[in-house]
Amino acid sequence: MTLTKQHIREIDNWFSQAFAARNTKRPSEWCCENLVFDESDNHGQFRLAGREYCAEPLDDFANVDIADEVLIWGSQTGKTGLLMGGMAFAACCDPCGVLWVMPSMTLAQKFARQRWLPMLRASDPTRAMIPTGDRRHDFASMTQILGAASFNFVGSNSPSNLSSMPCRRVVLDEVDKFDRGGREEADALNLAEQRTKDMLYPQRWKTSTPTLEGGIIWQEAQKGILKRYFGPCPHCKKMVVPAWSRSYTVFPIAGDEAFVEWDKEAKLPSGRWDLERVEKSARLVCPHCQGHILNHHRTAMTRNGKWKTCYQAENGKWIQIPEHTKSAFIARHLPSLWSNATETSLGKLALKFLQAKHSVLGVQGFVNGELAEPYRSQDKGRDRIELVRSEVEITNEWKTLLTLDHQQASPHFWYCVRAWGQGKCHGVEAGALNKWEDIESLQMKFGIPNMLVGIDQQYSTHEVIRQCVKHAEIVEPVNEGLEAPEYLGWCPMAGTPKRDWKSEQGSIVPFRFSLVEPNASNSLSGLAILKRLDFWADYFEDLMEGLRDGNGGWGWTVGTAMDSDDYRHHMNSMVRNETSGHWEKRSHGWPNHLRDCEKMQTAFAVSLGILELK
Repeated sequence: MTLTKQHIREIDNWFSQAFAARNTKRPSEWCCENLVFDESDNHGQFRLAGREYCAEPLDDFANVDIADEVLIWGSQTGKTGLLMGGMAFAACCDPCGVLWVMPSMTLAQKFARQRWLPMLRASDPTRAMIPTGDRRHDFASMTQILGAASFNFVGSNSPSNLSSMPCRRVVLDEVDKFDRGGREEADALNLAEQRTKDMLYPQRWKTSTPTLEGGIIWQEAQKGILKRYFGPCPHCKKMVVPAWSRSYTVFPIAGDEAFVEWDKEAKLPSGRWDLERVEKSARLVCPHCQGHILNHHRTAMTRNGKWKTCYQAENGKWIQIPEHTKSAFIARHLPSLWSNATETSLGKLALKFLQAKHSVLGVQGFVNGELAEPYRSQDKGRDRIELVRSEVEITNEWKTLLTLDHQQASPHFWYCVRAWGQGKCHGVEAGALNKWEDIESLQMKFGIPNMLVGIDQQYSTHEVIRQCVKHAEIVEPVNEGLEAPEYLGWCPMAGTPKRDWKSEQGSIVPFRFSLVEPNASNSLSGLAILKRLDFWADYFEDLMEGLRDGNGGWGWTVGTAMDSDDYRHHMNSMVRNETSGHWEKRSHGWPNHLRDCEKMQTAFAVSLGILELK
């Protein structure tokens, strides 16, 4: 065989790569020294200045302890550039097979041609690896061989391509737009991840603008620990994390949030905002010193910032965890508040928010794209509306009701104690219990008789009925037409969709008492009848909201012991669909048990004649 000049060059390149000095630089350093972008709107050297938050996730490309990384980043934060840099580093310093999946083949082809390939050709280390001569066909738009590395770009709507390419690294870009599969095929995310299962030290990178809490990216984020980027306040130097507002965050309030504000005086007498003043006065407010963090402060905050482990998901709810917690599965949340782009200045974001609030499409695009959070009707959220009272004089004329929401999962009971009387209703205590005996202790604590206890019957119906009978006395019939005595004590309750129940006068009423035979299967059958309170759930949601707003002449208050983050979170769990008229949960994982207890309080008070319907 005669060696041609091409063969000699390939052999020379092979030996150069095989015996080259091993890279000792971090991926972030390597990218800054070696990569060059060559896109229509992005020319020049790879830089981290102004985007120092990219350094740590970029260095994870060389961290064998990281198997999964989820990036939930807002617009203009450099997420795609980070992925391109990390994969270029991998091609040169840790070569392997790479599968890059985008929502469609068209998008994958466009990205490869317009962004990925120009960078490879413009950067010295990767350009030297591009095959030439007879092997030039190994470097196509959708498939590239770079030395010992191979890259394949595919669309999520191509199951055959996804299921036929073993690889060690996978990039899953914009996963919330992925094909969800069908009865004969698994979803694209699952198919792509299966390509790495037999590999040593696999890595799976998943990114997306979030949509809803049930979206792929948010569900993936809940599988590991979640990190947020913190920066030092320019005034007190304490670390803070930028966030939009208490109402517009899906994370628990930890006390380190620097929320966005603008001058209240920017609101004109007409009720409209002076947008020019809003833009000029927009700022972050430090939670520690109340100092104003202005737009130009963000550069230093970004440069001196750090990623901190904050949360882990538990039953769909974010729980705060120690900062030193380690995991092979990392999610990173970064809103556009960290971006130093002109269009993401604090003033521009404030304008986008106000414009979105008054648009037909609403704020979902802002919440998803700028705040990098799932939409769960944040724009229909409410700040605290209950009046908090430390002391309320409750006399003997008041009726104190106890309502309980029974659950399968622990805690098994959520409860609310509320006193009604003299045109007022005061929340005394709310919380969670685990045992039936705890309910009796609660009754004794507040002197609540059995007949003023209502409990949701919809879970464990048989056991709830048994306990209601246990905590009741048998009395002679008090209603005409009943042949059997009645159990008078704990009252089983059930909220239902709208029912056309009618009063004796023929008008529609929102509740009724249905008869339950508690002893149908034993020797006590027929001994007594138990009444269950059925109530129209949507009606009493409306009625309760009216009471909370101060309508109807009743003063709705809560005690300081009841005014907790948990209580407010539960009470803000539902939103009214103005199209259907029904009340809906903001998201599947948002707890609403204490709100259900308060709704039961309202229905119970009406059924007992304490609260009169108009």
